[in-house]
Amino acid sequence: MGIKAAIFGSCVSKDILVIGGIQKLFECTSPFISFISPYSLMFEKSSHEYTNDNFEWGTEWYKKNLVTDLNRNFLNVLKEANSDFLILDLSVAYYSIIEFNNKFGGKSFGTFAASLNKNFKALKQEDGEYKLHRALEFSDDFLEQGMKVFCDALKTIYRDDQIILVETFFANKYLDKDGSIKEFTSKTTDQLNILMEKLNSLFLKNITPHLVLEHENTYLGDANHKWNLGRQHYIKDFYKERAEILKNKLFP
Repeated sequence: MGIKAAIFGSCVSKDILVIGGIQKLFECTSPFISFISPYSLMFEKSSHEYTNDNFEWGTEWYKKNLVTDLNRNFLNVLKEANSDFLILDLSVAYYSIIEFNNKFGGKSFGTFAASLNKNFKALKQEDGEYKLHRALEFSDDFLEQGMKVFCDALKTIYRDDQIILVETFFANKYLDKDGSIKEFTSKTTDQLNILMEKLNSLFLKNITPHLVLEHENTYLGDANHKWNLGRQHYIKDFYKERAEILKNKLFP
């Protein structure tokens, strides 16, 4: 039997197993908890309990992530998984967090889209106004306190030596479909990379993982990536090299 692994974060962590070609070594890669910010734990959850039926559109997987985010129960999902290891990255921590009624915050991509478009039945059950907290505007105190809350919560489920941290970055350049190398036009890349370095450092201040797949901003994005072009959708070498490190560590 393979190792049971749960994944928290973005597709980067999951694709190290999938694109890296080592998924068969693992008994499961479920649950895959994505698009949920660790900083959501800094906000009191809504008194309303959400279900998939609250949402008018989206796949069942998409709705499941929305429900997990809004009900703030990703810790319960991880606990019930009873996995041997948690593989996580902090990419989702750069997303903005939506706050309802000065207390309730959520951050899934769907929550963000729903709030801006105001076309979800679910959010109509939240009385009052919402406001957006942008990650690049988070204070250092908030980042440090929130990461400690997140790490302390993880430690109620996993020992430090059951946790694998995948350090991520935002690529400055990408390999286009014609084989040429082009630059991303976003002006926030450098700022976001500084934020990611800070988040990884704060995580390591609270947890000593079994393995850290280290940040190396030397890889290109890939226009041929299965999830399309993005600053965190890297060329295949990124995934394969980290998969080899992970395999050698867990299956010596």
